[in-house]
Amino acid sequence: MARPCILFPMDRLGNGHRRAPSSIVLALALGVTPVMAVEEPASRDRFPAPIPAPLDLDAMIATRDRPLFVPGRHPPRPPTQLSAAPPITVPIVARPPPGAVVTGIILGPSIRMATLKLTSTGKNVALEEGGTLEGWTLQEISAHTVVFVQDDRVLKLALKRRGPERGGN
Repeated sequence: MARPCILFPMDRLGNGHRRAPSSIVLALALGVTPVMAVEEPASRDRFPAPIPAPLDLDAMIATRDRPLFVPGRHPPRPPTQLSAAPPITVPIVARPPPGAVVTGIILGPSIRMATLKLTSTGKNVALEEGGTLEGWTLQEISAHTVVFVQDDRVLKLALKRRGPERGGN
């Protein structure tokens, strides 16, 4: 029966295998794990790069004319800037007054609100004083009118009065 052996890259045997020294076998028997350095093949990175060919001095005219460390040396002048074009002013087009009909006004100690019906969509909108509608600000609410402002323009809308109800007879 052949003896068991541990194969390592050291101590060649005649059969092409390598045998570990007895101290390593003893360490394994005691539960100690051996650590071995493995030789790595030499890589190309370990060789220095070839030295570059010397530069032609005629290619360095600017460096020769303006050496780096001379007290009178200054950075190159910045390119001249063209004068800026005048700012473009876009005229502000005033928005048309909101197309709305006042359908209700609510006045109380803690609330001042108006309800409006938009003529373009038929939607009902509720606004408090300071609210905006289509770029117009609701500035004032009174018992029968609301006042919208936009810049220097003022729009006063009256509460729509309901006509007499018609009977079904």
